[in-house]
Amino acid sequence: MIKFFRKIRQKLLTENKFSKYLIYAIGEIILVVIGILIALQINNWNEHKKQKIKEINTLESINESLKQDKIQLEGIIPYNDKIRNSIDFILNHFNEDLPYDNSLDSHFAFTSTLMVPNFQTSAFETLKSEGVNLISNSTLRNSIIQFYDSGIKSTDWQTETYRNVIMDASKNIFNKRFNSFWESNYDEYMEKQKQGQNVSILEIKGAMKPNNYELLKKDNEYVYFLKSLKNINSWHMDRMFKLELKEIEKLIQNIETEVKILKTK
Repeated sequence: MIKFFRKIRQKLLTENKFSKYLIYAIGEIILVVIGILIALQINNWNEHKKQKIKEINTLESINESLKQDKIQLEGIIPYNDKIRNSIDFILNHFNEDLPYDNSLDSHFAFTSTLMVPNFQTSAFETLKSEGVNLISNSTLRNSIIQFYDSGIKSTDWQTETYRNVIMDASKNIFNKRFNSFWESNYDEYMEKQKQGQNVSILEIKGAMKPNNYELLKKDNEYVYFLKSLKNINSWHMDRMFKLELKEIEKLIQNIETEVKILKTK
């Protein structure tokens, strides 16, 4: 093709048709420019396609992480309900001056437990290393950043506050009133999980036997602790986890909608 154009130029020059040569040269330049622009456009289109594929893959990875977080929270929220129900069960026994029975041991144990989510953040960390602007939808991008940089940190702080209450109680409340901090079937529960059995965390059962149940019923410090613990659990655990669950469900829906849009572009 280049040889063909060169022959035309040489022919025009040898025939002294300078004006035609000039017009031809300008036309050739225009064709070259158009070719370059087309090549750049194709290159830009290919880069855009690669970026879109990377964006879709990143969003899908984040979405899978969020689904795992959702499963965790859906198991933990009922567990915290059980903790508060156990506190009510114990306080009712105290208020009604009911006698001791072995069923109380598992309720005492529940008051000393802590179940928290292990949020999956690796997909978001990958996004940060790639650059958060990879997510083209600014509203969705900000929601994702808000969840991981603020929401999870707030939840971690709330759970750490609750953990400190339990650990302080183990040193100053439980140790004076019970035979042990917590005995449970946790190892049995983990073994069932390893075997692939579908087991709920609610199947984890512990036992804390009071040293003197009759004294415990009249123990104002312990009763105050139980009432406070119920309120702390409601505020720092139940409320926060339910808020996080709603946010996760909203994010999952928005990400899936965005992925569908990107795949049709």
